[in-house]
Amino acid sequence: MIDTKYSKVSRRVPASQTRSFLLALLFPAAATVTTDVWIHTITVSSNFNHNFVLAIVNVSGAFLDGFFSAFESGDAIPIGPKTEALHLVAVDMRTFGLSTYTSWAGMISVAASMGFARSNVLVGLVYVLMCIGCGCAAHGLGSDLAQYVAISAHGSILDSTTNPPYNPVRRAQKIVDAAMVLASIFIFVSYVYVELTEPQQKFWSEATPSNQLVVSILFAMLGASTGNIVSKLAPANSQFPTGTVICNATFSLLSLSTNLLRAMNSTWSESLILKAFATNFCGAASVFSRHISGLSLLYSTSSKRSRLVLSNVLVNLLFAGMVYWIALEIEVLLHDSENIDAPKTATANSIEQVELIYK
Repeated sequence: MIDTKYSKVSRRVPASQTRSFLLALLFPAAATVTTDVWIHTITVSSNFNHNFVLAIVNVSGAFLDGFFSAFESGDAIPIGPKTEALHLVAVDMRTFGLSTYTSWAGMISVAASMGFARSNVLVGLVYVLMCIGCGCAAHGLGSDLAQYVAISAHGSILDSTTNPPYNPVRRAQKIVDAAMVLASIFIFVSYVYVELTEPQQKFWSEATPSNQLVVSILFAMLGASTGNIVSKLAPANSQFPTGTVICNATFSLLSLSTNLLRAMNSTWSESLILKAFATNFCGAASVFSRHISGLSLLYSTSSKRSRLVLSNVLVNLLFAGMVYWIALEIEVLLHDSENIDAPKTATANSIEQVELIYK
């Protein structure tokens, strides 16, 4: 699709393999520290509800996906080094960055928690539908913004009094390299911030925030790559995004492993690896932003757009509903196990207090 939009060879120059590899590592890491450190800190220190914040994250991710997908597809034609840089990173940003930043699995998990807390299944389903609807609207706005940015860049170049000869792709690559350095600094500063908030800790010996952040970043990198591979290996269908359905159904189901094991044994809640697998790996491998992008693409390119969009939504909601029902059942098991463990914990604490008195 990109080749049909660009007539110049320079506009089809991809990022180098080394740069793409580094972006595949940096984008998931930057997305993880953004959500797990800074957005989490803002949520905890404010009165914002966690469920609302996750919805905002997914919708903003859909907005960014619309922005970068326009530069990837050629709907927004890059003119000049800055917009050329956006084109160079568009694929990697959507594949690795936004897949980590957004989470279909997290949306289903939150919906199940809301439905269980309010004893109403419809509450969670409405939450899912609102996220999808707002995501579609945000995706369109992001695409419109990208086209506006491209047109503005084109106008500024035409209005320039001096037009020295230069290679826009080479300058764009330098901009991307500078952005990679800034992303690395951002990740390092985020880790230092978490480290300073927990000064009394032993590395890898306990579930501290900094240890959890390191494991979360590693699992997010693996999850983003795994989701991309699974999506590519899925049966190709120009009329239906099969890979998105498989990723969302599979990894949403796997994300329930934490609560399931916690219901069986409460000590599983202390596992760094299990928490990172369920939250970061499955969250990055499931693709909320790609689902929204697929809906927008079907609507804008297919003559049978209404039927295809509706069938795509229904199939994804069918699998989401199955995972949602399983998640609700696990919430019930987890609630029952916590009620059983509570008296045991109280009894153990009472025995310890009596022993201390006699000592």
